[in-house]
Amino acid sequence: MIAVVLDTVLLGALMLFGAAVVWAEQKSVQSLPLSNAGLTVAGLSIVVLVAFLYYWLLEGAFGATFGKAIIGVRVGSKTGRRGGFRASAIRNLVRIVEGTPLYIPAFLVALFTKARRRIGDLVANTVVVEYDLPVAARAAVVIGWLLIVGAAVWGTYLIAPAWFQLRIR
Repeated sequence: MIAVVLDTVLLGALMLFGAAVVWAEQKSVQSLPLSNAGLTVAGLSIVVLVAFLYYWLLEGAFGATFGKAIIGVRVGSKTGRRGGFRASAIRNLVRIVEGTPLYIPAFLVALFTKARRRIGDLVANTVVVEYDLPVAARAAVVIGWLLIVGAAVWGTYLIAPAWFQLRIR
């Protein structure tokens, strides 16, 4: 759960930056060719796509996202090998469905299955396991996470400083 929170903070910071870029572009052009409903659908689609790509690429290539690496877990096959891109794609396509209602279905399934596997793990035949990440590697991941989150928030502040002003009425 801690890994999900860390990954959500990182993705949230990136999404905030992306929203600031779109907002600034919309201000400079004075209008986007989309209605409010169209803009909402486009924005949600981009959020889902970016989140899917984040989880798919990092878990497929390294077996772990930033959050998983920080706490010392990774996704692998039942044999102990890294799951790979195919398993990661399956696992994370199912995440889109099971994560929609606040991960409640995933939580309940994980609560009652052997090895605490969520629905995506069962379908992709993967398991999340603990592993020892060397201290230097873990420090590098933590620093990378902090740099990404910090840069995204700082970039958002530079583009849209009014978003950071506290207004008490």
